Amino acid sequence: MSFLSGDTQAQQQGYREDGWLRDIFRPKFKILIDNRLRIPLAILCHSEDENSGNQVIQPGRSYSFQFRIYGFLILGPTVYCNMRWGPSSLEFTAYDGWRDRNEVGLHYSVNRNGIYINSNGQLSKFIEWV
Repeated sequence: MSFLSGDTQAQQQGYREDGWLRDIFRPKFKILIDNRLRIPLAILCHSEDENSGNQVIQPGRSYSFQFRIYGFLILGPTVYCNMRWGPSSLEFTAYDGWRDRNEVGLHYSVNRNGIYINSNGQLSKFIEWV
């Protein structure tokens, strides 16, 4: 069988752009958001090339999503989240390649005082509502 005929051996073994090679050089990064408000929380998170879509997190529930980072040599992309509940709203940087370069995932908790980051079970205020 010729290397150029039909599916190449490399394609048959999963060496495609969407296969294991992509997973090595563009691994997934997870963000988890808890709604600790007493009302629903509307969110939309996005980077240059990925979008979580509009989501509504009910009180006491969580939502998580994953996006691809660029891997070892480049730190990006930046992920922004827009959040709204009642009269309050804000946009914040949920993932920054430089700031979060040593993290394997991020866990945010949202309450009426602001957004907190959960690091090893310890909550610290990340940003206040505007």
